[in-house]
Amino acid sequence: MKKNLAHSYEELSRWSRTLEKRVTERTQELQIAREEADANAGELRAVYDASLSVVTAFQLVAVLQTLAERVVALLEASYCGIWLLSDDQTELQLVATTSPDPTRLNMTMNVNEGLAGRAVIENSPIIVADYLSWSGTVNRRLSEPAMQQAMVVPLTYMNKPMGAVVVGRKRDARAFDENDQRLLTLFANLASPMVRNAQLYVQRDSAMKEAERANTVKTHFLASVTHELRTPLNLIINNMDFMRVGMFGDVNDDQVSRLNQTIRSAEHLLYLINDLLDVSKIEAGEMQLTIQQADISIIIDDAVDSVQSLLESKEDQVTLVTDIAPDLPMVTMDGRRIRQVLINLLSNAIKFTLEGEVRLIVTHDDGHLNIAVKDTGMGIPEDELDKLFESFERTNRAKQLGIEGTGLGLPISKHLVEAHGGQITVQTEFGVGSTFSFSLPLQPQPQINKPVTSFIAS
Repeated sequence: MKKNLAHSYEELSRWSRTLEKRVTERTQELQIAREEADANAGELRAVYDASLSVVTAFQLVAVLQTLAERVVALLEASYCGIWLLSDDQTELQLVATTSPDPTRLNMTMNVNEGLAGRAVIENSPIIVADYLSWSGTVNRRLSEPAMQQAMVVPLTYMNKPMGAVVVGRKRDARAFDENDQRLLTLFANLASPMVRNAQLYVQRDSAMKEAERANTVKTHFLASVTHELRTPLNLIINNMDFMRVGMFGDVNDDQVSRLNQTIRSAEHLLYLINDLLDVSKIEAGEMQLTIQQADISIIIDDAVDSVQSLLESKEDQVTLVTDIAPDLPMVTMDGRRIRQVLINLLSNAIKFTLEGEVRLIVTHDDGHLNIAVKDTGMGIPEDELDKLFESFERTNRAKQLGIEGTGLGLPISKHLVEAHGGQITVQTEFGVGSTFSFSLPLQPQPQINKPVTSFIAS
């Protein structure tokens, strides 16, 4: 029994030593695993922090340069270069580099050449232990001195190649391994969407500048052409009017009728040219007003007279009724432009009223002049109200009925009313009619961004 007990004790001691050894080994393994996890977490945190620093840059060059510098720090490399594909996918351009030689920046090479080209074509990472002797080196004389070892990963977005990130170390530095490749790939995957966003930002900025330039050219072209068209067209209208009244000789009734048609068409063309000129001035910020006290009653009478020809074409199916308050005060305004607004609103009401009444209502109260044009026309559908004051926009009903118009009268009127410090509104019911109203302060002040030529004292 003594021998058996000694043997059992010895077995227990051996098992105890074995267990202690295994516990120690396991503890060491856990410590190593923890250190590796901490290292990986630190690396991932470095990648994350680096990616955040890239996100904050909005210009493509800044994004890429930040990316290159972060990659060098992250991988303890001596060189980083970023190549991006051209739009036609045939060339690669060096768009960011940590090289001290500034002449290398923006150099290009064929997509079938070099380490970056190989990574783009194969769409996979590549590690080259001896880059100077690598068979794919494009020009050994121009090789980066700090890149004697090389590694490259492709930049891809939505599975489409964008370029490549190339990093290098000197010969005596630690060799690139799978962990370096994993980190660079992870960084490239995080950075690719940021680079793409930066590209889109630059493209959008370029497109916006081009659109602004094109809009400026268009505006100046419209202003120039319409100005040049008005002078000869006015001469044509005047000469035809002289012919109609017999100043150049007798004309018969048929000739008078033809001349009247021609004059109306020419005047319609002149109105269109004037509207285009006004729109171009508004877009260019050059619409000017001459503000002075004016008798609104005279302006109203003139506007009513100007739309009489439209009423005559309706063959007594539409009547114009005026409801004007007595003793209207003098109003400080650009009389010619307010007349233009009245004519636009009255003309629209008459054109869009097939049968019934157009009523002009003018009142004043609390320092404001209030004008409303109410019709019993077709009304405006609710889904078309949001584009009512947009240039060149017309209702579908107007297009279907072939009612003439350019869609410029209301936008111009809105601008002119607001330039006087007023406001234009619309109330409408489809199939019943519409009411366009605007108010003007009796003593307005020039509005911001609404150019005014001068205020003329009464």
